[in-house]
Order: sequence, then structure tokens, then C-alpha cells
Amino acid sequence: MTHLHRNVRILQFIEIVRGCSFILPIITLLLQDKYQLSFDDFLLCQAVFAGTILLLEVPSGYLSDLKKRKFVLCFSLLSYALAFLFLIPLGGFVSALLYHFFLALSSCLLSGTNSALLYDTLIQEQTPDQYGRLEGKRRAFGLYSAGLSCLLGGWLYSLWEDLPLILNASFAIIGALSCLFLTEPKRTAPTASAAPPASFKTWGVVSSLTKSHTPLLILLLASAGLLSTSKLLLWSQQPYYSLLHLPASLFGILSASGFLFGGIASHISHFLHKFWTNAHLIFIGYACAFAAALGAALTQSFFGIFCLLFGGSFIFGFITPRVHEALNHQIGSTRRATILSLFSLCQNLIYIPLSLLTAALTKSFPLSYGLIGISLWLCCSGALCYFLYQKNILSSVEHSHAS
Repeated sequence: MTHLHRNVRILQFIEIVRGCSFILPIITLLLQDKYQLSFDDFLLCQAVFAGTILLLEVPSGYLSDLKKRKFVLCFSLLSYALAFLFLIPLGGFVSALLYHFFLALSSCLLSGTNSALLYDTLIQEQTPDQYGRLEGKRRAFGLYSAGLSCLLGGWLYSLWEDLPLILNASFAIIGALSCLFLTEPKRTAPTASAAPPASFKTWGVVSSLTKSHTPLLILLLASAGLLSTSKLLLWSQQPYYSLLHLPASLFGILSASGFLFGGIASHISHFLHKFWTNAHLIFIGYACAFAAALGAALTQSFFGIFCLLFGGSFIFGFITPRVHEALNHQIGSTRRATILSLFSLCQNLIYIPLSLLTAALTKSFPLSYGLIGISLWLCCSGALCYFLYQKNILSSVEHSHAS
């Protein structure tokens, strides 16, 4: 087996392990029944999760560019295991906060590192044109794993409420050991140790994008806004099921269906890229997410459930590989993980205030008001990004004609 095939297989296995979350379909039930937390408490924990990422996202990306990425991935999965192990013996709000902290640490170490290692491996094998297909396939495996674990999560929880946590921690440890068999590809630029500190490095890339790649920067910000909103729609699914008085046994099936949609979207995204540009796909995603949020708010029926499943998982699975491919084509291997982490940071910068505003709305008003607020945000932010993008494209065309 070549280095390429071994790395691809291990990265796919890591994505399966990381996507496997047996407590996802019953997380709100677990926090309510065992820890007596409300949905707005859960959204507050999510804000703490996002705040931790704000502090650690870019430094962890720089660490991945500086050190061997397989060890960064190994520490990521060990942190993932610790998140579940700390959740078992403790209780209350503090336990939920510790779980979200270690989950955030794991996400920071993973974010950008896996995509960077895959892209650098393809460069070394002189097949970077395969990145879109393999990245979509890798993310699809993670979503399929999440869907399967959702089907099993409710049943495992009914057997023993700590069993999903123990299994998640065990799988994460196995995944951490598999990282040691990855082969580090060569990096095609001066070593990261000779580069400026992470803050200057990141600012330099942002400044460069602002001056010479403004349309790309606008698309990245638009993508961050869209993906942060799809994440919020994902977390709105279980309270929506409770609003419709659905039995808890259906939670896992419905969540699995959503992740199945997301996996299919990841698989087909590189096909549709042949017909539409990344810009077209992103703004189409805004329109679809707006319709999904508004449809769920106004109908409050099984059609609304479909809307949330579509807006929460399908759009996320479809857009993410496209954005990562656009980023990887623009940056070198010694700063690749740093900038991919910067993109993830932008998502959380948007997600924190958006989730807090939604939590405030759902605490004082029905959930439908929160979904209407999300749809208004999508309408305004999508229209603004589209206007700025079109304006910049026209300015670039006029400038080229003048030259």
C-alpha cells in the first residue's frame, strides 16, 4: 500500500471515529435528565465551546504547521476521549462545561490538520486534482458514521446511560493509536519554525486576501456565516421534535436521516462543481437554508422536520468540501493548517452571538420565533455578501479593462 492510500484510509477511519457520537441524538435528553439543564443552558455551553475555539483555533493550526501533524491528530482524539470520560463521573452544569471544553480542544487540534495532511499527501503524490473527491468522500464517511451512531445511541442509552459515553471514549482511543501509522508528507516551502508568529502570519494572509483576493475573502466569510447557521439548525432539531411531542425513540432515526443527507451531499458536491462555481453553490446554499428555517418555523409539522434535516446537515456536507478546496488552492503547505483553522475560527465568531441571540429568543418566546430570527439573519447576511461579491467582481472587470 502506498503512502497515499495508507494516509487516505487512516484519515477516513479517523473521520469515522470522530463522527461517531452515540450521545448526539439524546444529548439534550441526557443533559436534562441527568444534569437538569435547560435548552438555553445547553446553548450557553455551546457558546463556551465556541469561545474556547476562539482562543485555541489558530494557535492549534500553527502548532500543526510547526510539528508533525499525525501527533496533533493523535492528541486531538485523546482529548475527544477525555471529553466523554470526564462526563461520566461528574454531574451538573460544571460537568457539561468540562465536556464542551475538551470537545472544543479536540476540534481545534483536528480542524485544518486532517485536510492539510490529505492535501499535502496528494501534492507529494502529484495528484492534487483528486482532493475535492477525496475530501468529500472523507467527510461523507464522518457523516455516515454520525448517522449510524445516532441510530444506536438511543438504544444504548436505554440499556445504560453511561454506555454511549464509554463506547465513544474507547473508539477515540483506538483512533488515536491509528494516527501513529500515518506518513508525514514533505512540506513545499520554508519551514514553519522560520516563519513569523501565528498572529502575524495569519494577519499577513488576511491582508493579502483583502488586497488581491477580495472575492475569495468575501466567499469565505459568506461560507462561515452559512455553515455556522447550519450548525444552529442542527442543534434546533431535538427541541423541535419535543415541540411536536415525538417519542424519544424517533430522535435517533431522524438524526441519522439528517446525517445521511449530509453524507450524500458531501459525495455529490464535486459533481455539481462542474456546473456551478463555488460562489454559485454558496449563495444557492443561503437561499435553501433560508427556505428551510422559515419552512420549519411556519409549518411545525413533519415537513418542518425535513426542512431542519436539510438545513442542518445537507448544506453543511455540501458546502464544506468546496470551501476547503478553494482555500487549499490558495495557500502553501507551511501555513495550510493555520489558515484552515482561521476559517473555522470565523465560523465560531459568527456562531457565538447568533447562538446567544437564538437562546434569548427561545427562552422568552416559542422555538418558532428563534427559527424566524435565523431565517432573517440568512436573508440579510446572504444578500449583503452577494452584493459585496458582485460589486467586487464588477470592479475587478472594470479595472482589468482600464488596464
